[in-house]
Amino acid sequence: MKRRPVDEDNGFAEHGGYMSAKINKLEEQFSILQKDIKKSNLFEGVSIFVNGRTNPSADELKRVMMEHGGIFHHYQRSFTRFVIASNLADVKIRSNITKNIIRPEYITDCLKANKLLDYSNYLLHTNKNSHQPQINFKKVESKTEEQEDEYFDFNLDSLNQKIQNAQKEEKTGTAYDKNYLQEFLNNSRLHCISTMASSFKFYITDLRKKHKGNFPEREILKTKCSAKNFQPYKSVIMHIDMDCFFVSVGLRNKPHLKGIPIAVTHSRGKSDREDFMSFSEIASCSYEAREKGLRNGMFVGQALKFCPELKTIPYEFEEYRKTAYKLYDTIAKYTLEIEAVSCDELYADLTSLLNDYKIDLMQFISMLRNEIFDQTLCTCSVGIGANRLQARMATKKAKPNGQFEVLSLDICEYMKDKRIRELPGVGHSTEHTLQQLKLETCGQLQEMSLVQLQHHFGKKFGESLHMMAKGIDDKKLNYEQVRKSVSVDVNYGIRFNDDDEVKPFLKQICEELSKRLNEIEKKGKCVTLKIMMRAKNASAESIKFLGHGEVDKVSKSVSLHSSTSDPFIIFQNSISMLTSLNIPAHDLRGIGIQISKLDDDDNKSKGKLAEMFKKMSEKQEVNFQRVKSETSVSKPQKEEISPQKKRMRTFKKSNSNSNLTSVADMFAAKKTSSTSKRKQIDPDILAELPSDIVEEILRDYDMNDEYEDNESNFTEQTVEVKEENEISDHNIFMRNDWRTTIISWIEDNLAPEQCMIETLSNDLVQLIKTKNLELPFLIMRFLHRHAENSEKIEWQKAYNTIHLNMQNEMKNCFDGKQLSTPKIF
Repeated sequence: MKRRPVDEDNGFAEHGGYMSAKINKLEEQFSILQKDIKKSNLFEGVSIFVNGRTNPSADELKRVMMEHGGIFHHYQRSFTRFVIASNLADVKIRSNITKNIIRPEYITDCLKANKLLDYSNYLLHTNKNSHQPQINFKKVESKTEEQEDEYFDFNLDSLNQKIQNAQKEEKTGTAYDKNYLQEFLNNSRLHCISTMASSFKFYITDLRKKHKGNFPEREILKTKCSAKNFQPYKSVIMHIDMDCFFVSVGLRNKPHLKGIPIAVTHSRGKSDREDFMSFSEIASCSYEAREKGLRNGMFVGQALKFCPELKTIPYEFEEYRKTAYKLYDTIAKYTLEIEAVSCDELYADLTSLLNDYKIDLMQFISMLRNEIFDQTLCTCSVGIGANRLQARMATKKAKPNGQFEVLSLDICEYMKDKRIRELPGVGHSTEHTLQQLKLETCGQLQEMSLVQLQHHFGKKFGESLHMMAKGIDDKKLNYEQVRKSVSVDVNYGIRFNDDDEVKPFLKQICEELSKRLNEIEKKGKCVTLKIMMRAKNASAESIKFLGHGEVDKVSKSVSLHSSTSDPFIIFQNSISMLTSLNIPAHDLRGIGIQISKLDDDDNKSKGKLAEMFKKMSEKQEVNFQRVKSETSVSKPQKEEISPQKKRMRTFKKSNSNSNLTSVADMFAAKKTSSTSKRKQIDPDILAELPSDIVEEILRDYDMNDEYEDNESNFTEQTVEVKEENEISDHNIFMRNDWRTTIISWIEDNLAPEQCMIETLSNDLVQLIKTKNLELPFLIMRFLHRHAENSEKIEWQKAYNTIHLNMQNEMKNCFDGKQLSTPKIF
């Protein structure tokens, strides 16, 4: 009978295949049945697989393991602790040489003794042979046994004490610790890599801005790398990738380790047992280690199984940074058409350099690689192509410590034997689809039509695959980097017991975020809180010590009234979002805050306003005249000012005659001149502005109809409006959610923090200085109502303090008058 072909997609693909699904199902059934009949935990952590006929039988042994907390494997697994057998063929013994094959009596004897016994006495097979007979030691007397017990008890106690002391000394911090954030940032590999990648992108941007246009080092190339029969190039893109960068930097002062398998990791390698159980990730490994099957991202414990002679070295973040600067400075001597990728990888466009100086390409690359080695003492590989994709594929051919160019090759033919997974953007999901389509090489992709690829991979990515398979890449190098966001993320060591432990750590993140914003002189309008929470069915502790384990990711954003870098404002918005998510503190596994919309919208609006007022200042001249007469109407003064009364403008005489020459003057003139009219604004510019900006312009420059009707009364006079105090961007009452923020403060805190009282008082005083009392009146009534209803004495005292500060400012601004708002007695 003809055998039915294997169907790769038989419905079990997502479970790892049919057998994997079957094994998992059997283990789940065993666990469910165990819950109902479990009597003890005698065999907890012990897993067995029964091979062949035994006494007791496999079914009886399964029942014993089920009743006493053990694990029964229906199929032998790599992590099965014991293989139970009464008799095994020699070939099976040799194939299981690393397994503990024991007799079934071990299980029954453990039950009788009610404890786990030494399994070495029950081994079915040992490594002894006829040429190495077993040594039989005489049984010692009971007195000696007692003495030995005392001796070992003493040593075990002292050893246990030493272990406890060592654990205290080496206790790993968590996010609750005061200085944890800074320690995490200083020691985090991923943080180091991401910040260095970002910093070098902006380093190139700064170099380009400050550069004066001359490259003195280029003149040397005429003598060193001049081409005899030069042919102009259409496009030459260079890709540089340092070889095992972290390893190379680490071995510069450890020459005795060169030539052996090396890995860079946080693992401290204290003992053989700890090494083989280590879940520290390998950041970089040497080519000698890669030949043994190791790769970046592998756990140290797993790596040691492949390569027991592996040696580990620690991170040297500062050295990586210094070395990377030397790399970029070396390239920048010849060209600034550089796209920074990371601390050890970059692209550069050499087209103009080669054509202008008629340089031999491969001689220049060889000279450049030697110069990089002289500066960094690290080797690099260089690929050359007509675009970034070709250059990157050429680098793979050049590694390690080599150079390769594909300009002279038939690129379509060259790409045919390249694996699709080597193309940029091809991840696990795409690779799974490719496997279903039985596609492995770019040559196979070339045979498929664009329509077919777009059907399986989508319109955009399908087109990208279609082009990349032929070595085509239209993406240009990005020289100028524009920062779109700033963030701080921590996903290791996040362990809290309650919300009171979360808030201090969240403040540290906000302060670090504010520091980074100030360093780049940016502010942002959007705050995003990113949370990792323990998955529903995940264990409380992850496999990796203090790692985040299996998590669900949640994020929430809020748009601010105006751009900010104030840590207090960022904190208040973040804590408000975190509270609304209602995630238990003990389930938090990662916390991150991101600030986006960095000044972009504000800068555009300011630019448009500046352009508009510049045009206005060019179109007109406003003359200031001294007021000849001034009339005033006095009214009886009251002890309290009601906010419902319309605010009266205070006018002063103008003391100068001048022409407007700047935007600043235009602002001043608009506030001091009553001759301004709506027609003075360029309608073309006004039409380009958002509606809220237009309304603000009309309001600020008294161009509403209310003032137009009375304009004729002031045509012969010039009056100056008393300059009003501007409201800070950080004023909490300028936010749309100030009410909910204050309510959360009162509900979440038994007593207010001093910073809360100061913020509310200062921001309220700032509003009063503007002479617009409607909002302060509403705020005080709101605070009074909620503070009084809360029945929290400390909040009521805080209200009275805020009330006193507010009334003092009222007296200063309104000649002793106060706002009609109550106190809490």
